[in-house]
Amino acid sequence: MDGRTVLIERGPNGAILVRVPSRSIGGYQPPDAVFTFRCGDPQFEYWMTQLGRQETQVQADTVSSSS
Repeated sequence: MDGRTVLIERGPNGAILVRVPSRSIGGYQPPDAVFTFRCGDPQFEYWMTQLGRQETQVQADTVSSSS
């Protein structure tokens, strides 16, 4: 990943949803790029690991902000 914000979430069916927010180009805002990965997809494990890291970071941020 190149440092842009990537939003990762787990869908109700267990699929991993990866959303890459778009950027405005000359006043035009294209739609976000959205990818889904299911168990068995070649990149599923990679995104599952990224989701775990994201969840761990959110928990760590929550703990430090409540201290």
